[in-house]
Amino acid sequence: MIKDELLVLDSILNKPSTKIDVIKNETKLTTKRILNLAENINDQLCGSGLIIKYGDALKIKIVDTDKFNDFYTKLVAYCSDNELNSRLLNESLFLLNAADYIKIEDLADIFYVSTRQISTDLKWIRTFFDKYSLAIISKPYYGLIVEGDELNKRICIAYIYSRNKDINNIILQIRNIVSDVINENNYSISDFAYENLIVHLYVSIVRIKNKQSIKFKNDEPIDVNSKAYELAHKIAGGLKNIYKIDFNKDEIDYIYIHIKSKRKYSDEHYSEISSEINGLVHDFLSLIDKTYQTDFKNDFQLCIALALHFTPLISRVIYGLRQDNPMLDQIKQKYMFEFQCAETGSLVINDRYNTILSEEEIGYIALDLRLSIEKRNKGKYDILLVCSSGRGSSELLKEKFTSHFNKYIKRISAVSLNDINVDELENHDYIFTTVPLLIKTRTPIFKISYFLDDDELNEINNYLLNKELSINEINTYFPKKLFLGKIDCKNKDDAIKKMVENISIYEDIPSDFLEQVILREKEAITSFGNNVAFPHPKNLITSKTFASVAILNEPLLWGDKKVSLIFLASIEKKSNKNIQIFYKMISKIINNKKYIDKLINNPEYKTLENILLE
Repeated sequence: MIKDELLVLDSILNKPSTKIDVIKNETKLTTKRILNLAENINDQLCGSGLIIKYGDALKIKIVDTDKFNDFYTKLVAYCSDNELNSRLLNESLFLLNAADYIKIEDLADIFYVSTRQISTDLKWIRTFFDKYSLAIISKPYYGLIVEGDELNKRICIAYIYSRNKDINNIILQIRNIVSDVINENNYSISDFAYENLIVHLYVSIVRIKNKQSIKFKNDEPIDVNSKAYELAHKIAGGLKNIYKIDFNKDEIDYIYIHIKSKRKYSDEHYSEISSEINGLVHDFLSLIDKTYQTDFKNDFQLCIALALHFTPLISRVIYGLRQDNPMLDQIKQKYMFEFQCAETGSLVINDRYNTILSEEEIGYIALDLRLSIEKRNKGKYDILLVCSSGRGSSELLKEKFTSHFNKYIKRISAVSLNDINVDELENHDYIFTTVPLLIKTRTPIFKISYFLDDDELNEINNYLLNKELSINEINTYFPKKLFLGKIDCKNKDDAIKKMVENISIYEDIPSDFLEQVILREKEAITSFGNNVAFPHPKNLITSKTFASVAILNEPLLWGDKKVSLIFLASIEKKSNKNIQIFYKMISKIINNKKYIDKLINNPEYKTLENILLE
């Protein structure tokens, strides 16, 4: 449906009007379907534009260009298949590498598409460039050119190259040079950062060959006596010999900042950590502890881990380098509480370094906090696994179970069905069985499949990690009066508005509550890519913690992801040592596709209760 909407829009954009028969030929859709889609598009445009029918033709009137472009860009992003996304990135790369103006007609010829398609693609590309503080400048009779700092251009180009597997053979020589230098000097870089460094060096070579050298500017002096600068010199020398290009001081400085910001610090490097970084960690954790009544500040191992983590992180902040995080969506989805804590603590970094820490960086910090929480979890259990067949299959299941849940296991045994000792069953804390076990025992028995799919692993993890929830706890955080069930909404903002209107009837919320939720969405879209959105105010502004739940009759585009289930939550201002219970409830649902589908298909409050009690 959403892809069809894009087809209709593309057929009528940038034209005075378009006959419906022409749209039918271009889209292969029926007249009735086209008119219904036009109606749906009008609902989603929310006044920023309007498709109007004139006799046997359609035309679009754009009222608010910025809002319309935002809607259109998100629609394109959602519908982008691999081929389209590849073309958009290649067009972006071509513009970035162009040394002079280029006309739309020439771009169309190069990429074998129409000029109208290029105009459409440019909407997406402008939004993409905006993330890197780059802009496309249009000059009459000349064409288009990308303006922005060379550093930002290189970071953007590196992002595009990192998604192109075809460069792997090209960068092999670069990888060999870097590997030799790094290994010879015992300098530690994580695998992900190492690959990122290789791509950036390749970008540097391409830009230098095209006479697009960097003019490096920075307030912090370059430490020319450091190990990182020594390595930068050696790498530049190796690349010069292979590629026959000169690296001036600015280019060597550029290699240096990448090496410095990508260093992996281990515990033995803690003595090198500055008092500034240690003070930052203290203030970071103090804010989290004060806000959520946690006790992170007294976890010495966490303080060391964050100090080692923050040292290269602050280098990236100072030098304006971006850090990709391919796990971001999963981190936000699985570790909601830890991400919220890291986001709160990041305010200290933002204030101290006059920056806005990216969600990618916040996601990595959340992993440190998660590790701290898991280490403090003392739950260890005696577990019995029961399998239908012989010793081999039992031991294999035991091995898989241990690899996933070792932190919860005090002792684990695996037996076949025929080898069960009924008298000893109550010596175990839990029994997990792949076959029906018709035996009376006070030990909890759980039926599992032999191959343990992702949903089962999540269920087992949630059970071993969490204590059983009470009806009172569920009703406290998920009041029945805030459960809307099925609702009809035109778009994301309409859904949020309807939910806030209902919340305002039953809860004491400030007058700017809706504004705070919208502001948070503008900073970062809260959809997870699993049919769920988790909107919430930008700041802690209510006296209670609660969540409103709504299930959409028709899925909506939420950013670039489709959403059917919405949890609109608010976290209380005052400290609450039990706040993790709330996040565990939310996580239990959004981490399990079976629960999500169950709630969507059975949109009743009782369904929510039953899921949380399972």
